[in-house]
Amino acid sequence: MSEYTEVEQPFQQQLKALGWEVIDQGQDIPSDPAKSQRVSFRQWLLPEVFNRAVAALNPSADSGKNGGTWLTAKYAIGVKS
Repeated sequence: MSEYTEVEQPFQQQLKALGWEVIDQGQDIPSDPAKSQRVSFRQWLLPEVFNRAVAALNPSADSGKNGGTWLTAKYAIGVKS
């Protein structure tokens, strides 16, 4: 019995069922940051993922027509600060 099989995997399965993208790096200590969409393990923010998520939460009034967002790159940078 391990924390990975008893806690982490079931939690990842729950997140996946809710529509989250799960990156399972196994129970060993990860050695390749690229597998988790990072440049290094010191990177805590994933800019592309963050920008897509914030844009999806802020659709424009006519988003039904073109799927756009009112949020510009300038405003998105301010959200991260």
